[in-house]
Amino acid sequence: MGIKISDMPLQEMPREKLIRKGAEGLTDAELLAILLGSGTSRYSVPELAQIIINEQGTDGLTGLARMGFGELKKLHGLGEAKATKLLAALELGKRSIRPANLPVKVQSPADAAGYFQQRFAELDLAVENFLVLSLDSQLHPLSCKRISHGTVNMTIAHPREVMREVVKAAASSFLVAHNHPSGDVKPSSDDLLLTKRLTEAGKIMMIPLTDHIIVSGEKYLSLRDEGMIKT
Repeated sequence: MGIKISDMPLQEMPREKLIRKGAEGLTDAELLAILLGSGTSRYSVPELAQIIINEQGTDGLTGLARMGFGELKKLHGLGEAKATKLLAALELGKRSIRPANLPVKVQSPADAAGYFQQRFAELDLAVENFLVLSLDSQLHPLSCKRISHGTVNMTIAHPREVMREVVKAAASSFLVAHNHPSGDVKPSSDDLLLTKRLTEAGKIMMIPLTDHIIVSGEKYLSLRDEGMIKT
């Protein structure tokens, strides 16, 4: 078992270390320990923070940042209070690096492309990532979730997973997007097949798919603009 927080020199305790060295001088686990505030009957808060970081494997904080409240609450030693505090801190971090000019409404393919491009900027674009954006009846974004990520030329998204997120968000409509690391925004046959299946699933659920955006850097292609999705 690691060093107990009570056995640590005062100047090495996470909060005191932050005051002395600045936030940039702390490890991920030390920063997380400050947010958690307390440990468990078995683990001190630094130990608990390190366990949570280790559980994410190579993803580290990126893995935590992708989690929703339900997933965070299930992590070792976390309950509702700690999970909400952590979720709020992670969201603040995302917002701090997100440009303020994201559209309040997504009314056009250009709006959707701009929204997704900012979201993709937060991800590893060396592989394909698949996102779903849920909208309310006034076209305001409700949530934007990454459904899957894959290889340099393929990501797998199942309509079931997409519709689950859309229903969870109580959406009135939804859009999807994925990036092409190759730089070519031309849709593949798999892209077109998935679009067809999502369109059909949306009709059955009465939550229409309004666009599928393919992004590569500053370039994008809208399947709605191409006439492949009717709205």
